[in-house]
Amino acid sequence: MNSITIQIAKGVAHIEAFELGHFSVARDILTRAIELKNLQADQTAALKLELADILLASGNIWDATLLYSQVELEMKNEPVGHEAKLKNARVFYYVGEFGWAQANLDILKSATSKLISNDAIDLSLFITDILDEDTLGFTLRKFATADLYTYQHHYDSAMMVLNMIDASNPGYVAQPYVLYQKARLLSYQKQFAASDSVYTLLIDQYPESIKTDNALYQQAELRRLNLNNPDGALQRYLQLMTDYPESLYSGEARIRYRELRQSIVE
Repeated sequence: MNSITIQIAKGVAHIEAFELGHFSVARDILTRAIELKNLQADQTAALKLELADILLASGNIWDATLLYSQVELEMKNEPVGHEAKLKNARVFYYVGEFGWAQANLDILKSATSKLISNDAIDLSLFITDILDEDTLGFTLRKFATADLYTYQHHYDSAMMVLNMIDASNPGYVAQPYVLYQKARLLSYQKQFAASDSVYTLLIDQYPESIKTDNALYQQAELRRLNLNNPDGALQRYLQLMTDYPESLYSGEARIRYRELRQSIVE
């Protein structure tokens, strides 16, 4: 098996698990691949990460964290090791071990990969923000449960938990997170018009939230890709660039804005 066939095996396993729900088939494919001789260390690590992702999605949380920890230890100075640490931090977050999650995230904030660093910063800020507003952590635990359900594609269960947070009258910090997660869930369920409405509610009511720039970008993409609303997409890209120039999304928004305007002119 070479690098190409390993990628194929990973891809097939991913489809079997996350698109078809055939978790045992996916696990068998990856387990056989991992057991092959003469694999490079980074190839084995990539296969283990995919297997851990599938274990987590199928509810085998502790088996998943064991594999993440193996990759983290074996490849600690490599990007794949940083990715494993980030995934492990998410597991700690999912199960309510927020201190352990934060400890891992603090290390990753200086990771060489900008994507991993940004993801670590985002999750760390979220945990800090919600705990500042609800020091006992009840709201954060509900968010973590909803996020785990979302990862496992249990969208109805995730929405039910978010509705529970909504019903508990969350504070000014937590409410935009609820709206953002609801909009994402609706999009995953292909309820695009409903998702668009929730993004609008977040943007209009919480312009100071740290999720507002995310919402602007995601809504622009939703309008461009799913709602056949290029003018609406252009408006949100422009608003993001104008009102939130320091956003991590502003550079990508500028590219999308130019490309979309050009396609409309043509």
